[in-house]
Amino acid sequence: MTAPARYGTIGLLFLTLIFDGFDAVAMSIVVPTLSRDWHLPPSAFTAPLVATNVGVVIGLLAANRLCRLLNRRTVICLATLVFTLGAFATALAGNVALLTVIRGLTGLGFGAVLTAATSLAADIVPDRWRETASIVVPLGLSFGGSAAGFVGSQVLATLGWTSVFWLPGIFGLALVAILFWRLPSVESAATVSDGSRATVRDLFAPGLRLTTIAMWGLAFLVFATMYSLDAWLPTFAVDYGMTPAQAPVSSAVKGIGGLAGGAVLVFGTMAFGARRMMLFFLALAAVCLGVAGLVPIGTTALLALVGGMGAGLIGACVGQVGLATRIYDGDRRTAGIGWTLGIGRVGSIGGPAVAGLLLAGGGNPRTVLLIMAAVIVAGLAVTVTLGRKGVVEAEEVRAPVS
Repeated sequence: MTAPARYGTIGLLFLTLIFDGFDAVAMSIVVPTLSRDWHLPPSAFTAPLVATNVGVVIGLLAANRLCRLLNRRTVICLATLVFTLGAFATALAGNVALLTVIRGLTGLGFGAVLTAATSLAADIVPDRWRETASIVVPLGLSFGGSAAGFVGSQVLATLGWTSVFWLPGIFGLALVAILFWRLPSVESAATVSDGSRATVRDLFAPGLRLTTIAMWGLAFLVFATMYSLDAWLPTFAVDYGMTPAQAPVSSAVKGIGGLAGGAVLVFGTMAFGARRMMLFFLALAAVCLGVAGLVPIGTTALLALVGGMGAGLIGACVGQVGLATRIYDGDRRTAGIGWTLGIGRVGSIGGPAVAGLLLAGGGNPRTVLLIMAAVIVAGLAVTVTLGRKGVVEAEEVRAPVS
């Protein structure tokens, strides 16, 4: 593949994840409006928010098998079509039960496209650029989430909540056509000598076992926190003094912080290494969450802290993708990325659900933010411990695929 073709493909994959990120965040930014229009408390929308993450987990864990049966190009195209149709269906939903089913099915597309797109990006670039490519492409999620916050704020005020889904659905159909037309089909850079394909069992081969367990545990903690914040941030913003129409701006600011964090991650990893950057981002997120929970602040200070939360949490999440790309080589890469993200997304199911239960039980947003800060501190401790034990450094050991 020529260099221009590589850049074009990376750009197309990045664009795909922009739409993924937009649609994924769209549900959370309409919750305050739906709560008012449907005369329901915000906690009533816990089910559709959690169902989305359940679908994502299934999509992430199924992506490796789907890519083996079909190919990554086909999986990316079909998964994009799934979440595009899901956007249309969401706009037509009239009750929470139907919304829950639709968002669960939509999440399948979110998860499958992320794994396949990141794996494909890593395999079409030279070795020295693999970590960078695997960081850049997932940053499309953050860009899309930021766009959803800004666009959603305007669209909610003028056209109503359904337009937040109609717009990405229409553009998504055009994207699907472009993907089928332009996306290349590239086999994994290295397959097993006997012609078989890597499975989850190969992630626990000698030399990888402790690293895999460590990556999964850290992913669970970080994703639980990030997606709890994604799901409930607009609702929290209302408690801090914003109107339902203004609340989506908080998601936009978080996305901008995430993009800034991603830029720092790309260059910081080259200079200081991935583990040190993970420590930095986790510490940043913990401080911002703790201050927002402990200190009486207004909306301006909240948005500043939200930017720091976004940089820290998204930097940590995307940094894990870069680590997985480096740890798992060849045909094992798709499985390694998918299962790391999948286990992390198990946390993304429990996190928003627990936060919703706390809110339903009379808890206030500041208490929830403090709990999130404590979880990130635990993740920070895990990362420090892993560094001392040398577990992450075991990524240099390449065990043969069974």
